[in-house]
Amino acid sequence: MSDQWISFQEAVTYVEARLNVSNPSSALWDAIRNRRINAGFPGEKDDDPDATASWTDYHLNTRAANMTTADRNALTTVYVPSLMAWIDRLSGKSAPAKAEKTGRPQGTGAETTDAPFVAMMRELLVSQRANSMADAAKKVIAQNPVLNSGNAQQESVVRRLSDLYKKTYDGE
Repeated sequence: MSDQWISFQEAVTYVEARLNVSNPSSALWDAIRNRRINAGFPGEKDDDPDATASWTDYHLNTRAANMTTADRNALTTVYVPSLMAWIDRLSGKSAPAKAEKTGRPQGTGAETTDAPFVAMMRELLVSQRANSMADAAKKVIAQNPVLNSGNAQQESVVRRLSDLYKKTYDGE
């Protein structure tokens, strides 16, 4: 058997050492059955001791179902990297750090750039020079044509400003 594959009993030893579960053997088999851990059984070829066929749905529902638990456990091999990843997830260890997120730099989105226009809407509504959020947004757009530049439809800009207004002045 290669270094990447271990017996079911060896895998149970890992689970006992790293996780606080009442029945490590059952927890491990459930994880195998639910495809959280890659596992298999020795290959059909006697001349290749490293050959390992995976437990497919067919095998899980026929071959494994008709075996005793002891026979099933004796024949099952567990892929170590998937076992360790499963144990790490259950024990609360975080996954390896991911690469930095790419995308729009923080602070350059519509919330930041539209904030002054939302403040203008607030002023119009408080002074009662606008009858509604939509009316205030339309008046702000009329005073600031930069909001309606490009492909932006006025209705989309009104909705964007109104949504940000609701988020900024929640409950008022």
